[in-house]
Amino acid sequence: MSYAQRPRAYYYRYEYGLKQPSVFGAAVLGTALHGALAQLYQDWHYQDPLPSEEWLRYCWENQIGALTATQVEERWQILRRYVETEIVPLRVMQRPLATEGRIQGLIQVNGLEFKLTGRYDRLNSLEEGVDLIDYKSAKNPTMPTNPGSLTHSADTTSHSAGCLTLEVMPLKRF
Repeated sequence: MSYAQRPRAYYYRYEYGLKQPSVFGAAVLGTALHGALAQLYQDWHYQDPLPSEEWLRYCWENQIGALTATQVEERWQILRRYVETEIVPLRVMQRPLATEGRIQGLIQVNGLEFKLTGRYDRLNSLEEGVDLIDYKSAKNPTMPTNPGSLTHSADTTSHSAGCLTLEVMPLKRF
């Protein structure tokens, strides 16, 4: 790892002496999965109905620089399972409206106006609106106790291998 590639991780590792993956390793794992999914959706040509496993492997291998061999294989299985359960059943991979972006809006509550800002991993177009997707990867994911209060849809999909899970959460349909 070089300072130019990951300045903060470099600082923690070499200035504080922290070893991977205890402190910043989890972020690296999530970043790798997010990066592979972003490239999968952004760079796919959409001329064939579904991306090949070779394309998925290419997207994954572009993201694995900071992972151990064990992490690479475990997360590869999660990524493959995601494609098999989320994309393949549709028979055609849908082009998202956008990937890896920022969103903001205004909301009024009891006469007070609040500005909300956030990040999304993918925006999908639906007949009834837009699906804002946020990927979550965690060893022991916890879902909101009342997802309906936070989202229009409580649909979530988990893809697990061992004890790591990739959650696909439609946060809001609007």
